[in-house]
Amino acid sequence: EIAQCLVGSEMCIETDQDASIVGTWQITLEKGWETMKQSYQTGGSDTYPSDGYYYTYTFDNNGICTLSTYTNGTEDEDSPFRYTYSVSGNTLTMKERSSETIESVYKIEKLTSSQLVLFLHEEEWLEAENRKGEFEQTEIIKKI
Repeated sequence: EIAQCLVGSEMCIETDQDASIVGTWQITLEKGWETMKQSYQTGGSDTYPSDGYYYTYTFDNNGICTLSTYTNGTEDEDSPFRYTYSVSGNTLTMKERSSETIESVYKIEKLTSSQLVLFLHEEEWLEAENRKGEFEQTEIIKKI
């Protein structure tokens, strides 16, 4: 394993030299927070499967990611969702393939042959509430 520490940062990125994001990964833990109603902040964590619900990411060699959701082992009716993806250094960019392009940029905090840890920080304007929304989320995912 190789650990890369960023200068001026407390965070290290742990990777296996031969690890690849290609394959199928299942969520095991999701934790984070979001700002609600101007300055109220809420947060927590969820362990998966949660009440029988979990999701997987399948990354192929051609830059396509499929997000599938499951309840009690059966794929949900509205699943799957398709994205294009790219990896550059420790950055994973995923774009939803729909009528409107939605882009999410994750920091890869850990990538080994058995575990992937993704960090997401987003800010957006919430028109209905006339305020900026903000959230952070860490996903801990195992290779299956």
